[in-house]
Amino acid sequence: CGVKVLHTYISFGSDSMSFGNHNDPVDVLLVQAKGTTSYICDSITHTLNPGDSLFIPKGVDHEPIISGPRVTLSFSWE
Repeated sequence: CGVKVLHTYISFGSDSMSFGNHNDPVDVLLVQAKGTTSYICDSITHTLNPGDSLFIPKGVDHEPIISGPRVTLSFSWE
């Protein structure tokens, strides 16, 4: 599929680190595995439940809102 580099970030728990409001230089695919996490993107709040995903194009500001224990998988590629 042409992917040369795949980055993954996995976070566990309600006290795990968050990057706050930021943007990424690559596309990001978020997959919610356990718990609930919300993301504010372009002033719209998206709430992810287990099995949900959210695609964030590179350069788009987004802010995770952590409300409790969770497992969120984040994939980006070059």
